[in-house]
Amino acid sequence: MPGKEKIAIVRSKDFESVDEELCHALERLEEVNDRVQQLLETEAHVAPATEAADDGAPETGASESASEAQHTTTG
Repeated sequence: MPGKEKIAIVRSKDFESVDEELCHALERLEEVNDRVQQLLETEAHVAPATEAADDGAPETGASESASEAQHTTTG
């Protein structure tokens, strides 16, 4: 069997700068993900309180209200 040749890997400064930019981008992504997670947790706590105050009554949409107002003024 022939002997194995050693391969020298040379990392240039270009790869170093790309690596740094990727690390910064991942850090920013993690920060944004944390903020989104906090927002979702806040919304999850607010939603049950809103539903309890609603007493199960169906919501009327803006289009239904506008339609009722139009029938009242025209008819």
